[in-house]
Amino acid sequence: MIKKTIYNDYERLSLEKIDELKNLESAHIDDVLGRNRAISSEFKPVNNKRLAGNAFTVKTSAGDNLYIYAAFDYVKEGDILVVDAEGYKNRAVMGEILMRFCIAKKLGGVIVNGSIRDYEALKSLDIPIYATGVNPNGPYKNGPGALNVPVTLGSIAINPGDILIGDGDGVVVVKPEELDKAVKETYILIEKEKDIIANFENGILPDTSFAHEKINE
Repeated sequence: MIKKTIYNDYERLSLEKIDELKNLESAHIDDVLGRNRAISSEFKPVNNKRLAGNAFTVKTSAGDNLYIYAAFDYVKEGDILVVDAEGYKNRAVMGEILMRFCIAKKLGGVIVNGSIRDYEALKSLDIPIYATGVNPNGPYKNGPGALNVPVTLGSIAINPGDILIGDGDGVVVVKPEELDKAVKETYILIEKEKDIIANFENGILPDTSFAHEKINE
């Protein structure tokens, strides 16, 4: 068997950095990066597991998972498997077996632009999962597809190696070159919000005059 050569040599996050990012809120990251980095709200979390890691992308046909199987020979520990199944919701491309395969490969999470199945079992698995649909119809294995190519989730483009951070609010996309600055600004924002909440508890309320000034412009 001759495997295709794919782009897979980008620098991955350390496991320590992944653990750090899992403790940050997706909303904070989105705020410091201009408030436009979240993938579509169609992507719903299956469980309450926090997600962080580098994207390994799979482009596959609607309702087909051939290239997902091929991806398992290339993914690395901590990768987030991002499957673009064309957003097709009437046939699942992943279920319990493939999700447990992801766990065995020590992946950091799964995002599916399309449907999953075995939902009740997936809710209890120790891996973060997001998908746009749920359907019991099983997948085909015919292709075509591609591995580690740019994909689009809603209006957000994701390249191989991009950093994904997700929680109950959703998933945000960070370019590797932006990460250090984004994390630093996120910690500053966290402290600022702590001060605001502490002021609430002490009866000090924020100035809302800016809203009226804007309305009256």
